[in-house]
Amino acid sequence: MTTATPTMTQAEELLERLDELGVPSELVDVINAPQLTRFMIKPASPKVRMQDYRRLNRADDLAYVLEAQRVRIIAPVPGRSVVAIETDRKDRRLVSLADLPRAVTSSLCVPIGIDTENRPTILDIGSSPHVMISGTTGSGKTTCLHTILCSLLKVASPDQLQLLLLDAKRTELVKYEHLPHVAAPIADSPQEAIRQLEGAVLTMERRFGVMHDLGAKDITEANEIIRSYGQKEMPLIMIVADEMAELIMTGPEAESLIIRLAQKGRSAGIHLVLATQYPKREIISGLMRANLPTKIAFSVSDAVASRVALGENGAEKLLGRGDGLLSFAGLPSVRFQSAYASEVDTAEIIERWL
Repeated sequence: MTTATPTMTQAEELLERLDELGVPSELVDVINAPQLTRFMIKPASPKVRMQDYRRLNRADDLAYVLEAQRVRIIAPVPGRSVVAIETDRKDRRLVSLADLPRAVTSSLCVPIGIDTENRPTILDIGSSPHVMISGTTGSGKTTCLHTILCSLLKVASPDQLQLLLLDAKRTELVKYEHLPHVAAPIADSPQEAIRQLEGAVLTMERRFGVMHDLGAKDITEANEIIRSYGQKEMPLIMIVADEMAELIMTGPEAESLIIRLAQKGRSAGIHLVLATQYPKREIISGLMRANLPTKIAFSVSDAVASRVALGENGAEKLLGRGDGLLSFAGLPSVRFQSAYASEVDTAEIIERWL
């Protein structure tokens, strides 16, 4: 248990205030994560129920006592008989790429940050198999994209991974344009992005034809057979869009292509990582949410946006600057601090391949 005096003073004040609010509790542990402090507590009376803690989640009493910007309550913590009360740290710690383990290229396991238990947060794009990232400007959405790309580029060769980059803002992904991994010029307009998505669909169908001829059920089996013949394997393809709202607003064609790739792309080794700062139903339809099972949400404007982005409330209580929630296929979300890929880090990784 952490014994730092300011944190323990906060814990004592928290327990005192909970008792005053009719929810007597005992302190189990205190964890200092990069962006927050997590107070692990349990009821001190058999009369206290989980709904008593959930009721407090809508009040500002605890934020006032803890001198916090925002307070988030998880009652109970999934898989444990404790309640977590999370509050922002004033001495917030930066998480860098150097703090993360190396990616595992074969399964597209990408370390993206540190969670509230101070463990690496791993995003397994291979099994996800597609990812939607949402968050307002300055929340850490684009930084997370860079972390994903840099983590993969540390270990993946162009023969293993090919990238299609869609960058409507023409600013964020341009630094990667000369990499040998980039399969086509960066799409900097909705029309060019649609053409590249159409090309990805053709590639997907062509790969299905190859797999059918080889008697393989997916790209992994197909590549094993191809390798046994001494031929060049089919690389994984990752389609990365920094702002998919620009695509969706051009008309139904873009959404239709995205959904088609999301439904069938995994077996062909094609994966989507799509980001938007507009988590609205007009941009992220129900069909799209269903076919992009892994969701990362950074700070959003309100609970409605959180439900669109994540499928649950919570993102409206995040702190910004990389404080995020990761949800995979309906499992309980995991809060984490996204790693920061600095310009120097990114340039060094890119330079290795030029």
